[in-house]
Amino acid sequence: MKISFEKKADPTVVDGMKISYGAGKRAAQRLRWLLVLAIVSSPLLYFVFSVSYNILVVVVPGQVRMTTYTVVSPVTGVLQNFSHAPGGMLATQQPIGNLNSLAHEEKIASLEARKEFLAEQQAKTQQVEASQKKLLASTRQSLSALSAELAQIKTLMSRGAATQTEYTAARLRLEARQMELTQLEKTLLFTGGDIELKRTQVEIDALRAEFNQTHALKTPRAGQIIKKHVVDGQFVMQGTPLLEIALPETASFEIYVLPKHYDRIRLGEELTLAFSDGKKVKGWVSGLSLTAEKRPASLDTQMSTNQVVMPVTLNIEEP
Repeated sequence: MKISFEKKADPTVVDGMKISYGAGKRAAQRLRWLLVLAIVSSPLLYFVFSVSYNILVVVVPGQVRMTTYTVVSPVTGVLQNFSHAPGGMLATQQPIGNLNSLAHEEKIASLEARKEFLAEQQAKTQQVEASQKKLLASTRQSLSALSAELAQIKTLMSRGAATQTEYTAARLRLEARQMELTQLEKTLLFTGGDIELKRTQVEIDALRAEFNQTHALKTPRAGQIIKKHVVDGQFVMQGTPLLEIALPETASFEIYVLPKHYDRIRLGEELTLAFSDGKKVKGWVSGLSLTAEKRPASLDTQMSTNQVVMPVTLNIEEP
């Protein structure tokens, strides 16, 4: 009789799978099994979570809206000290730069040209004035001599040593010389006077004083710069936009909801707004639109463009 013995089975192997035999090792095997199960089922869990989140929470894009005003150039000129950048806050009546008016420059240039012309004319008449002054002095001296001669003839007439004809001739000579002297004085006053030149200089000085004061540019209301249209040193025409300024106290937020979610929005409902910098603020629904429109192009993404949405206006606690 042949006796055979079966090889004792390894209790740690079942159907080719190695298992922990000791009771202390079975807990670790159970945890490993649960981990494998979690990894395998994670896509399903993610799908269930995403569906549940989309049902409970609606995430929509939006943008801040504020009342704005534009600062424009009051006159044609060149900007100076215009250095404020977008994002900066400005107070009411805060200086934002100076504007030198080209109209003043043109007037000053015209007056300078006139002044130069008058100065040249004055230089040309100086020689004439010198000769006229000599002639004037000579005429006055001659007039004095004629006056003495007339007085002498009058004395001689009283003594019978001179005739009326001689007296009349001397008087006529004196009157003619007097008229000549008067004409010379008028001519000298016209050619030698620098009244026009001085008046021109006064006008130039007044314009330069006004030009140096320039046009101070100030903000009519406090606000935040959201756009800068020009740069320092730039030539601008009258009416050219310089700055776009927003009024933070008028801030509101507009979100764009897909029509399928629109019936979930209620007036006065509180919402949380998340900004790109990570900041979150509380808000509430203050306005509902009754018409659909295309979402602003600035909010389009590669996955969604030209979507039809329903605008909803929110008020926020912090502008």
